[in-house]
Amino acid sequence: MSPGDEIAEQKWLAEHGFDSDVTEDLETLFNEGYTHKRDTHRIAMFWAAAASFAALIVAFTIIFSSIGRKDVTWTEYTAAIGQTETMELPDGSVICLNAGTKVIYPSRFDGHERKIFVDGEVYAHISSNKKHPFIISSGDVRLKVLGTTFDFKSYRENECVEVRLIEGSVELDMDIMGKESTMKMVPGSMVQYDRKSGKVDMQCFDLAHFRSFESGRIINFYGISMRDIAKDLTRVFGSTVVVEDEKLANTHILALFTNGESLDQILDALNRDNKMTITRKDGVTYLKSI
Repeated sequence: MSPGDEIAEQKWLAEHGFDSDVTEDLETLFNEGYTHKRDTHRIAMFWAAAASFAALIVAFTIIFSSIGRKDVTWTEYTAAIGQTETMELPDGSVICLNAGTKVIYPSRFDGHERKIFVDGEVYAHISSNKKHPFIISSGDVRLKVLGTTFDFKSYRENECVEVRLIEGSVELDMDIMGKESTMKMVPGSMVQYDRKSGKVDMQCFDLAHFRSFESGRIINFYGISMRDIAKDLTRVFGSTVVVEDEKLANTHILALFTNGESLDQILDALNRDNKMTITRKDGVTYLKSI
């Protein structure tokens, strides 16, 4: 890879939330001769600006070019804003992508690990294979799975990373301010990692009443900030929601919506104490504390 190509690769990875460790992982794949292809019809809606889309294609072509010594291709698959998608991976594992989620995966899994790259939220049913653990890499976090059902949420623009384990066992590796940390989880446990503060919290949730976004428009806010909530609502409803002040942005809220509530209904519920104003202009919803 030429210096120019390497710079382009690192720039693309940085823009999409992948850290230097991921860069090294991908470089290893390229050096082994893997090729890449792009599932363009699935991601066309994700970038609105034609110029940005064209630039991304150029960058992506540079990054994933290789001599193709092995018959393995890598595909980028994205769920459009306001939509969810379900896909089956080469090992039979099934993952559901929440709105705006991006997954990079191979046409087959070679080597000791079954690895994919995720920017967003996936609800996964992973096929058990103790000899070949399943790895999800997402920026500064890495989830190791032996065979299980879980919800993994790690959008690059969100501060909070969340993992909820339904069945089986997983290990969450985090790079917290330059220090490696690992959390082992059991069914019914949830880990939240705040990238901004470095705080990691593990707690239990009610498995019997938990419903994932896979079941429909299910939205779970487990004590996350209004800053992240606004970003989640923007992705789910395809309508921009902006928090205008830091006081409100840093407010943490616990709220569950399981009946297909509209954006207005959710905002009204979040404002049940009447401590924020909700205004709209040019299709954008603005939230501000009183």
